[in-house]
Amino acid sequence: MPKFATMEWGEKLKEHLNGSKDFKKAAKEFAASFIMVMEPCPEKDFPTEKSFYALAKKGQVQEIAELDSHEGKKADYVFKGSYDNWTAVATGELDPIRAITEKKFEIIAGDVRELLRHVKSINIMISAIKDINTEF
Repeated sequence: MPKFATMEWGEKLKEHLNGSKDFKKAAKEFAASFIMVMEPCPEKDFPTEKSFYALAKKGQVQEIAELDSHEGKKADYVFKGSYDNWTAVATGELDPIRAITEKKFEIIAGDVRELLRHVKSINIMISAIKDINTEF
């Protein structure tokens, strides 16, 4: 079972999405890169900020990478939030769209209105995160 916010976890997510017929169909016209920035939470054994990059294009996740800093790579969308809020999204306790509208995530880059045009693809991606058996 991969630990949340590790490359092993990211690779499982990529594998799961790339095996999904629903994602392939919903995201066939969707192309975007994302960076998820997770703020440190030392009391939960998450002592440093981590950033993950994902590139989705033509119904496939083409790349997943852990970054040293979110500032070193360009992405269409960059979201920053607390470790607790990211884990709440990953477990289904927090809806990601609600989290954005309630400012639980800082939008560093990207037009959320454009992203919302692809809400079906986003929902499948979030559902896949919840489907991965994860250690928190």
